[in-house]
Amino acid sequence: MQVKIVTFLVFASVIALSNSMSLNLETIPLEMPILKPDGEGVFCRYKNFSMEAACNEGGACSIQNVTSPKSFCDTLYLHDHAVELPFMQSEFTSPYVSAGACPVAGTKHLHVPLVAFRNGNRYRDTVCSLTCSPICDRIANHPSYVKGHMFTTMVPICHCLYLSQIPLAKAHSNTASLNSTSIANSTSINNLTNHH
Repeated sequence: MQVKIVTFLVFASVIALSNSMSLNLETIPLEMPILKPDGEGVFCRYKNFSMEAACNEGGACSIQNVTSPKSFCDTLYLHDHAVELPFMQSEFTSPYVSAGACPVAGTKHLHVPLVAFRNGNRYRDTVCSLTCSPICDRIANHPSYVKGHMFTTMVPICHCLYLSQIPLAKAHSNTASLNSTSIANSTSINNLTNHH
């Protein structure tokens, strides 16, 4: 009986408190940086968690504007696991993506593991938040990377620059045509070797 009375009193207190503090949407500041759409000249925005304390204490705000795909990739490739590797010639996996700005094979080039782009893990880069998050998802979900191992598949910065600029649907169709070309080329090579 005493438990029912205590439960009733707690419930009545919560209702009384909620009635006295009516939530009015006009009192919520809708100009918070997280809620605003990206402005003119902003490629995307991310929340820099390392600056969160400074933002809360009235310092520089932790919401960072990224102005271009290049600045997006340059910032993301400051990741703790970024490493310079010979392009397409390392012990790690890097799928072929026909990105025009990539160096010749063997040239030292900046790479990060796929885990920096993948959603739902603690190693995802802080740049992959807010409106920059879909761009990271676009790279991680690209058909060339979607089945890649999070730690052994490396994403060269030239792939980031290329894939961050194209819509996901177009990225899928580019890979489909690339795969059909690769299949056609391997079939041609097999036909040549079988005839000789």
